[in-house]
Amino acid sequence: MEIDTSLLDVFDYRIGSLYQWIGDVAACSPPTSSAQAVKVRARILRAMDDLDVDLYHRALAVRRKATGEWPLQ
Repeated sequence: MEIDTSLLDVFDYRIGSLYQWIGDVAACSPPTSSAQAVKVRARILRAMDDLDVDLYHRALAVRRKATGEWPLQ
């Protein structure tokens, strides 16, 4: 996966931190590979260090069940 941050302001990364990228997803093929890759053109960046990841996954499962969405594969 490739993240295009050209639409974002300057920001500092911290190694070991958890981030959420929100933006447009597009399929792209690298010139050296026949496999198709995914590129996210990020419009929003959020630091997620305080996120309870287990609770997030459980809430996402409940939402997908209620809306009929399938998990990404």
